[in-house]
Amino acid sequence: MNPVSRSIALVVTAPLVAPATPKRSCLRVFSNLGMESLAKWTDILVMVSLHHLESTVPLIRNANECGNLKGILLDVPGPEDFSILPNFLHHVRMRNQKNLIVHSGPDVPFRVINAYCIGAEEDLIANATVIGDELFILNCASRVLKVRFADIRVLKDESPESRSNFVIAADGSHIAWTDLDIHLDLESFRCAADPEYGRKYQYQKMHASAEFGSAVARVRKKRGFRQTDFTGLSERQIRRIENGDNTSIEALRRIAVAYDLDVNDYLNIVAETAAKLRSEAK
Repeated sequence: MNPVSRSIALVVTAPLVAPATPKRSCLRVFSNLGMESLAKWTDILVMVSLHHLESTVPLIRNANECGNLKGILLDVPGPEDFSILPNFLHHVRMRNQKNLIVHSGPDVPFRVINAYCIGAEEDLIANATVIGDELFILNCASRVLKVRFADIRVLKDESPESRSNFVIAADGSHIAWTDLDIHLDLESFRCAADPEYGRKYQYQKMHASAEFGSAVARVRKKRGFRQTDFTGLSERQIRRIENGDNTSIEALRRIAVAYDLDVNDYLNIVAETAAKLRSEAK
């Protein structure tokens, strides 16, 4: 995860999915944007229903020409709409579809918008599906990762029914097979798909996780908090985070709330603190 300071313009032309919008200080919501406004935003997401897509295509095209369009969240409500989707996209001349994320319901757009707000769109999961003996994972930057179940050690011997019985965490941090007590994040899948990547990742993780945990601990102490002072998080959970164990966006959000901060601002403070720790160690 790479926390950054950014401002997101979210253009909502699909009222039915508007409640999926997370509350973030970096997020501005619009019903439309003119050409002058489009050029001012470097990160633009468009949330639109299939029924409003044709009228929204000019805005999408203009944002794309400005180089500021990050994603199109297209709500397709029913199976009958999915069946005509390829023809409809051709009809409205949606030639560039690399940043198109098709979904049904509020969960996927919430994950994508939240990921962009905290600068973690490459590392959080938007959606996933099983096709045959493979798992296809879509990250919040609309990139697809294909993984064979044969390469996922903890799932390779499970039945097709068990493999398909999963849920995606609300924040996109992992996929859970709750009946099997298996939780895997995007990096786990990347490591499974590419062993060489996995070896490099594990080496980097040993150093980065300890650094991140130390920075979390220093920020806590500087603000005068004890490990027992965080609502919704146990002392054990805080201790594990500060020891460099994997954590979720939701856990970090709860820490941020305790400091009266947006999670994006909190992650920026942690990143700055980690940089200071590196400098002190030299």
